[in-house]
Amino acid sequence: MHWSGCAFGYRPAGVASLEEYRRSVLARAYAPTEFSLTAVRSKLGFLPGRYVAWHVRRGDKTQGPAKEDDAIPLERYAQATNELLAGDPAPPSHVVICTDSPAVVEEAAQSTLRLGGMQVVFDPDEKRWDGYCALHRAGGIDRTDEMIAEVLTAQKIIEVLRGAECLVGCNSSYLFRVGAMLNPGDRCISLGSGRAHA
Repeated sequence: MHWSGCAFGYRPAGVASLEEYRRSVLARAYAPTEFSLTAVRSKLGFLPGRYVAWHVRRGDKTQGPAKEDDAIPLERYAQATNELLAGDPAPPSHVVICTDSPAVVEEAAQSTLRLGGMQVVFDPDEKRWDGYCALHRAGGIDRTDEMIAEVLTAQKIIEVLRGAECLVGCNSSYLFRVGAMLNPGDRCISLGSGRAHA
């Protein structure tokens, strides 16, 4: 997006790009409560020390009336990961899968993706709704404890993306976008068109 497309139509002094400005605003605004930090940290024990993170959207975001983008095959994620790690003398040996879809976890765990021997990791305790927002809007999820758990899951995913050495996902996902902007590195690939569908 060009500066002329910024909703406020101005360029803050000392900022080279709109992306840099967005990152600086988010870094200042991102202030999780102590409750959420404690709860999320307790859920991150499955993480390896160094890893690549994939955020894979399925469910209501890739089909039905809430569709925002096409589903991206996991082979494309593997290809993007190899592009990011090309020439890295000591690449991470794990890829952490963040997804709303149980089918993606199964596919990734059983797949023979060309990842040069990288181990696939995911949170085995995460509840995957395969379309939480659509279910919630339809009245299928209305218990407070389930809503709190889903908010903490989203927070956990942001922290996973924030701590990754490389990121692969789609900018059509707000979680991926926030995690990528909070990540201090510059190795990130957004796949997909990012377009909304009628």
